[in-house]
Amino acid sequence: VGAGARSFLYGPATLMSQTCEAGYGSAGVELQVARTAFRLEARGNAFCFRSPITGTGSANRNDIGLMFGVGYHLR
Repeated sequence: VGAGARSFLYGPATLMSQTCEAGYGSAGVELQVARTAFRLEARGNAFCFRSPITGTGSANRNDIGLMFGVGYHLR
């Protein structure tokens, strides 16, 4: 679990740079059978986005990822 800020820095003077809060969380599980392991992990990244154009609103965004992996343990 983590928290912080996300900054969007734009080059043109007509666009305003923005900084907004962000949060992160992940959870996973690994099942080992003999020397082979199967892993499943879920990650979530929540943050807000403020438009660089003056007079427009902001929105909350959420990215979710699922990963699956297989491992082989030598010991």
